[in-house]
Amino acid sequence: NDARAIDAALRASNFRTVLVENAKKADMDSKIGEFLDMLGPDDTALFFYAGHGVQIANENFLVPVDFVPGNSIASAKFSCMSVALILEELKSKRAKKNIVILDACRSNPVAEKYSLEAGLAQPQNPGKETFIAFSTGPGQVAADNPDGHNSWFTEALSEYVAQPSLTIEINEVFNKVKKRVSDATDGRQTPWTTSNMTGFYFHLPLNQDAENDPTVAEK
Repeated sequence: NDARAIDAALRASNFRTVLVENAKKADMDSKIGEFLDMLGPDDTALFFYAGHGVQIANENFLVPVDFVPGNSIASAKFSCMSVALILEELKSKRAKKNIVILDACRSNPVAEKYSLEAGLAQPQNPGKETFIAFSTGPGQVAADNPDGHNSWFTEALSEYVAQPSLTIEINEVFNKVKKRVSDATDGRQTPWTTSNMTGFYFHLPLNQDAENDPTVAEK
């Protein structure tokens, strides 16, 4: 449900999308490769993942639906998708801007089997012009939304991204998401972001001042 909601919101914001549901490890490998091969130097690349995530030795991994716990940490790494690898590939493709959003901070059996820390680790060396968002802070666990069709985080994010009237810069979009999720969970969950990227808008402002702003032209 979360992947579908974000897919629809991104298409409303004029993104080309590759939607993959219930992905096995082989699906992750092929479809992420397909996504990376589509990128050009003038593109903004956005990768969104909803599902289970786990940190192993301070590195984040996304868990496919066909994951089977092995006998070692090393086998677990090879059975999952490395977020660091995705970031490295994004850097090598040299798209103009990169956005990585992970709604993947829930507790899960993978972490329990290997006695791993909860939540996700803060990413290292994400690269220039990169924006990264987690549905909650590093090392913390996000809550499911018992009354909603989507997670608290995806529900807020998809609605804001899809609004053509919301012509504010990406950092401000996520400030709204953070407040809404924190309020909805009575402060138990606050989304986390890190960024060295500026001047990205999901929907361009239409006023004259914005038209003269060189950062807006980068959209």
